[in-house]
Amino acid sequence: MPQGPMSNPLMKPFVVLALPGMYLFYKYNQYKRRRKENAKRRLTERELQHLNNKIVSTTES
Repeated sequence: MPQGPMSNPLMKPFVVLALPGMYLFYKYNQYKRRRKENAKRRLTERELQHLNNKIVSTTES
């Protein structure tokens, strides 16, 4: 009968030690993803502002 990895009493301390590292890794990836999204959003807003200025300048002419 196969036993799960948590049935081994030596594995539990390793899992407990790994959790903070996994949490930090998750938070770091979340931070990188937010920075990338913000940079993309700034670029999109700049492009939209540029297009808006072109539209306004052509309608004023």
